[in-house]
Order: sequence, then C-alpha cells, then structure tokens
Amino acid sequence: IIGQSGFQIGLSANLSEYVNVSLLMEEGVVRVDGINRDDLPFNFMSTINTIGIRLDYNFKNIFRNRFLTPYVGLGLSYLKFDSKGSYDNNNDEYEIDLLNQWLLDPANTEAYSQKGIDIPLSIGLNLKINDRLNLKVGTSYHYTNTDWCRVKIC
Repeated sequence: IIGQSGFQIGLSANLSEYVNVSLLMEEGVVRVDGINRDDLPFNFMSTINTIGIRLDYNFKNIFRNRFLTPYVGLGLSYLKFDSKGSYDNNNDEYEIDLLNQWLLDPANTEAYSQKGIDIPLSIGLNLKINDRLNLKVGTSYHYTNTDWCRVKIC
C-alpha cells in the first residue's frame, strides 16, 4: 500500500488549555501497485474525502515551549471514497471504475456502499503563529468500517 499525501482544513476551538475540538475536512489518496491476481486490476487507487470532528490533546503541561507543542488526536468522521483500477503499468490513468466492475459479476447482486465511518488517530506538532492562527504538521491513521476503499488482497 502506498499512502500518498493529503490535506486537511478545519476550524478549532479551545475546550481547555490542553484540549481543542476541531471540525475538519480531509482529502487523500490510497494506492496499491503491482497486484498479482487474475480477478483484480494490476493497480488500484482510491480517493478519500472525510468530514468530522477531532479532539486534540496538546501536552502544554509537559512541554513549556510557547510556540511549538506536540499533540495527539482522536476523532470521528463521515467517509466517502471512489475506487478506480488500472491494467496499465505506467500508473498514468485509472480507467476502471471498480464499483461498475463489481456489478458486472453475476454473483454480486447489489452495489457496495462508497460511504462509511472513519476513526482517525493523529499525532503531530502545532506551531503557534499568533493568538488566532496555528499551523499543524502531523500524520493520521484512519480506522474505517469498510474494506471497499482499499482493495482486498488477502
């Protein structure tokens, strides 16, 4: 699995000196290249969009630096994804809509949902620019209630 960069934008408010709550929107891409199975495309890519809330704990009680503090976060989000596949080794174009391909199989009688619930776990650094503006750099691991946004290769 090749995780690619994504972006996040949101608004946050302080619940206390150490805890923030945020309303966030995210977009990212998950990709798998070189799948070696007859029933799956050679390459797979899923574009993922989320909207949700997150609580962050900022460790200001441990780290006394006013401008740079680490944080951890836990959230709950609504997830929407669109999965595509490709038999092209160049990864230039993902021409196969995997939902449509799924429905072509007579054994599959209905479409799978391209929506789900997401629980992101985050860690990173918060840079205080001024009293009203912060820049966060971090990473998140997303637990989802669906396997359809990533190819089932097991």
